[in-house]
Amino acid sequence: MGYLGDGSQGRAYQQLFQLAPVSSSVPEPSSVLGLLAFGTLGAGAVLTRKIKPSKSTGKELEKDS
Repeated sequence: MGYLGDGSQGRAYQQLFQLAPVSSSVPEPSSVLGLLAFGTLGAGAVLTRKIKPSKSTGKELEKDS
């Protein structure tokens, strides 16, 4: 940042602005991998719960026949 005198008042200053570089936040690689791992585990748990009851009912139907 700097100051520029206009010369008419002797001590009149005008502030010069500097543009700050635009930065964007980038997530840590470990946090992205963690989210993928939790999503995979959650999907696996849901599929496991849906598959187990259907197998047990299939076996019960075979025994009854």
